[in-house]
Amino acid sequence: MLSVVIATRNRCHDLTEALASLEVQQTRTAFEVIVVDNGSTDATRSVVDSHPNGGRTRYVFEATPGLSTARNTGIGAARGEQVAFMDDDAVADPGWIQALQDGFEQTRAEGLGGRVEGLWQCPRPLWFPPALDYLVSVFDGGERAHSFAPPHSAPVGTNMAFQRRCLVEGGGFDPVYGRNGQRFCGGEDYAVAYRLLAAGGSVLYWPAAVVWHKVTADRVRFGRLLRLALDGGRMAAHLRGQVAPAAPSVRAPAAWAEIRTPRPSAPPTGCQASGPGQFGGFQRLGAWLLRPLTVAVLKAVTVMGYGSERCSAACRRTATVE
Repeated sequence: MLSVVIATRNRCHDLTEALASLEVQQTRTAFEVIVVDNGSTDATRSVVDSHPNGGRTRYVFEATPGLSTARNTGIGAARGEQVAFMDDDAVADPGWIQALQDGFEQTRAEGLGGRVEGLWQCPRPLWFPPALDYLVSVFDGGERAHSFAPPHSAPVGTNMAFQRRCLVEGGGFDPVYGRNGQRFCGGEDYAVAYRLLAAGGSVLYWPAAVVWHKVTADRVRFGRLLRLALDGGRMAAHLRGQVAPAAPSVRAPAAWAEIRTPRPSAPPTGCQASGPGQFGGFQRLGAWLLRPLTVAVLKAVTVMGYGSERCSAACRRTATVE
């Protein structure tokens, strides 16, 4: 059996659509859905109760704030051999669960991460190129399965799954990372993949497993992107100081590595996505100029974050020695 864990806080409208997408899964696999309410004050409990999914859905309350803490609570409540994670503002493709199960059966991997398509709720800003989609948790690793290699690539938190025993043995998600984390606003997905690879396990990109993630206007505010870039650099430096992953482990590559999975042509039925917007010639010219500048600025901020964390770590080591 596969367990799906959704951590949520005060997003009952988005949660409604997430749970609805899990009610129409086309799967031969037994599964359950665990909604971890991380201190919501809205109608989250009522939404969960109204989407029983044939008795598959369970509600769990976790008062301690933090995405990593909530996900660890979900792992503790899970009954499946594998545990998949999806965000409360995401929508699963109808074949998502079956694709994950097929992936585990075919590869015997410790972890899988799938394709995350953007479900844009606003027109994409002209200055925001696809090269920066990772900052809004949108990810396409191509049509073929392959090994992840953190810190350069890792599963995206809204579409990843792991063998439950590996999560339990490794201590789950580190509360240092994740929204409301002790030090970093993200990175819990990278940290888990890093740890599995360091232990000699395999974490694979599995393109057949597709989730659609909502991208709102708030998520592409430049100030927010600057913070994410800075924190991403700090997180990468911190991870490098914690564990050194082994070379990606692939134990049975032959058949599945040659399978091609094209991108889905449209979001699931009932999902509304914003169009690209209509822009004039001068606006398109401005975008052509601004996009490289945006990428350069955010990369520079990431490098700054990386350097500042490395310097801080060196200072801490010096203070400890003295």
